[in-house]
Amino acid sequence: HRLLDKGWTTRKRANGDTEWIPPPHLDRGQPRTNTFHHPEKLLRDEDDEGEDDEGEDDGAA
Repeated sequence: HRLLDKGWTTRKRANGDTEWIPPPHLDRGQPRTNTFHHPEKLLRDEDDEGEDDEGEDDGAA
């Protein structure tokens, strides 16, 4: 990949996602992941609507 020649490195997360680690002069303290080919990771499931993380109704209408 072209970014690897510019000091970027990669590693695999436990969930299988590739994490991009910027060179020190660009680092802001956090690795990055690219969701371009995985838009489902950004979208909420329709089944989750109206429930919080505990599965309880959050009262939103």
